[in-house]
Amino acid sequence: MVDRIMRDRYYLSKGISFKLPARVGYFVKENGQLKRKTTSSNTTPIELGTEEGNASFKLFMETVVIPNLIKGKYGDGNNINPALSKNEFIKSLAPTLYKHNARYNVTINYAPGINMSPRSDAEKALFEKIKYDFNAFRSGSLSKIKYKIGDKYYDIPELFYYYNQIAFGGRPGENTLTSIFQDILDYRPIKEYRNYESELDMNGVIEVDDNLLERETALRRNPWQSNMKYIYYEDSDTGLLSFWSRITGKVPEEVRLVNKYNP
Repeated sequence: MVDRIMRDRYYLSKGISFKLPARVGYFVKENGQLKRKTTSSNTTPIELGTEEGNASFKLFMETVVIPNLIKGKYGDGNNINPALSKNEFIKSLAPTLYKHNARYNVTINYAPGINMSPRSDAEKALFEKIKYDFNAFRSGSLSKIKYKIGDKYYDIPELFYYYNQIAFGGRPGENTLTSIFQDILDYRPIKEYRNYESELDMNGVIEVDDNLLERETALRRNPWQSNMKYIYYEDSDTGLLSFWSRITGKVPEEVRLVNKYNP
């Protein structure tokens, strides 16, 4: 949870934002809840570090950017480069079940359909092949390929770095993207965040609300399954976690959940 707090505070401090194109899905927050809408112009802003901004960016990557890259499209989605659709990293991307917890909170995120923490020689060979083609976007044959969002052009590795942080929490694993960045740790967006983490580690302090320090083990897709006071709840529409305080009435119908923090 603290990792998510650090990530979001970093994004907000850096002012990382995007202007989404028209006619794409995004989220707004109304009465403390996320509501999915469709953009009506080319200037709809989203800000990373906010619950709605993180959810909107994840949705945009999964419904627009990644499908376009798989089709060989880049820029604003109207440019075509056949090498993109032949790139082993891009070709490997597919909706993948990701377990945030051993019992609960399973989300669907895009990741290569291989073991990203390879053990056998065959797994290592596949991983190296996919990583090699991913590195082509940083310093190889596809390094000039950019994706345009709003009026800005973004490197492909930068977009996937943000996606990995939001969808997988930047955690290593067999079906996350974290290990794909191991050869480009000097890449600006990655290096800046690692420096930020190092500074926090040196200071040894990160301020959080006292309620966030309450410990509980309930990670639920349905918060009413738990009778714990504090609950992590996965939003089924966005796949994101939020932190809730449970107030129990005299009958189950009177149970209320108060949103304490949205990581």
